[in-house]
Amino acid sequence: YGNLTVSGGTIVQPSEGRAAIANNHIAKITGGQIEAQGENGQAVYSRYFDTKGANKGELTISGGTFKSTGTVIQAQKGSNLSVTAGTFETSGEDSYIFEVQDDVTSSIKSGTYKGVTADKVANKEDAFAEGYAPQQDKDGNIVVDVTEESTVAIATDREGNTVRYTSLSSALKNAAAGSAVSLQKDITLTSGVATEKAPGITLDLNGHNID
Repeated sequence: YGNLTVSGGTIVQPSEGRAAIANNHIAKITGGQIEAQGENGQAVYSRYFDTKGANKGELTISGGTFKSTGTVIQAQKGSNLSVTAGTFETSGEDSYIFEVQDDVTSSIKSGTYKGVTADKVANKEDAFAEGYAPQQDKDGNIVVDVTEESTVAIATDREGNTVRYTSLSSALKNAAAGSAVSLQKDITLTSGVATEKAPGITLDLNGHNID
């Protein structure tokens, strides 16, 4: 099977029990509106077959809007799922946004979720990247973000927007130019860290130690 890239437009599946996008190999979705309108359908499903690399079942989502009347994204047995952005919505009663089956390599670390409570974002806790979990943001939206317990540093940009990070190096690497990075716990570094934005980043140890 070939590779699929979706960066915009609208894809609608009106039929019952069908997916708007059925990925059997490699799919990368960065934008667009993808919707399954029929009952028991998915906006996207991804499946793996052991066919010597012809059916990898790799699904990467870094943007877009996804809607379904039930499960929105289904990662079938043996597939790979990575989610770093997107808006996901279900109108199904008691439905999960993500159905992650056995032996799936899954890393969900962002996104905004509608039509569900935090415990209905995914059917398995290990579907989320390490240190990430569903939670309610300050505006009342359900999002996936770094948990308070896993937060090592918080970056605050010039407009006062904050982003949590699981390591100081990732905070310094990804913080917007002019941000202040505040350490949230004592840490031990095994290698050097550096900023990659210009103008520079302000580092506040916030009463903590770096060894």
